[in-house]
Amino acid sequence: MLDYKKIACIQARLLDENIRVQHPNYELFDYIANGDTQGLSELFNTRSYKLDMMDIYDYRRSLTETMAVCHYVASRSGVLPLDGMAIYVYYLDISGQIGRDDELLSLIPEVMLDYARAVKDMKSDAVYSPPITACVEYINKHIYEKISLTALCDIAHYSLSALRSRFKKEVGCSLNKYIIYCKIKKAEHFLTYSSMNGAELAHFLGFCSQSYFIEQFKSLTGKTPEAYRAHQQIIWNKR
Repeated sequence: MLDYKKIACIQARLLDENIRVQHPNYELFDYIANGDTQGLSELFNTRSYKLDMMDIYDYRRSLTETMAVCHYVASRSGVLPLDGMAIYVYYLDISGQIGRDDELLSLIPEVMLDYARAVKDMKSDAVYSPPITACVEYINKHIYEKISLTALCDIAHYSLSALRSRFKKEVGCSLNKYIIYCKIKKAEHFLTYSSMNGAELAHFLGFCSQSYFIEQFKSLTGKTPEAYRAHQQIIWNKR
């Protein structure tokens, strides 16, 4: 299994050094920064964009640079390094198996759309009170850790019972269910972009056991982790 935490540390160092990659279509990355998947899809369907991309003289280099810029922009827009690196490594593996230039070219829109989706998933249109917003942000940023209810109480300046009551009233579900929901969404991400199995994901996301992870995953998605991965593969093959 890939050491995602090690990869994330390397990425954090690169971002701290403010490394930027030049790209001939850098303005397109505003769509990624805003999580605008619809705008990006519409742009890719225009003939002029496709003709512009055909002028690229080095397809593999262009794909690599696009992946690097996408990851940089998505990270700056709030996507967690682990999430972004999963997408990066996924497409790196795919590109390594491709020899034809036209197939490499077709990956560029897919990379950009997947990063835009990742940014979109991090953003929320819901408006909560400042204490609950702070809790939601904390949960999303620490989703790979065991979420401390004490830490959430300290952030919100509520007792546990008061926080649970306020959270359910504003968010519409219990605090514990929200945490599980967020962890399952991350599991979906890694079932799509990595080769981690159920046992690895259960440990990675801090579930008490693999069986409990599978139970919660199936309850929320209607599928087992293995069935979900197979379904995602079918979707990819149809692209």
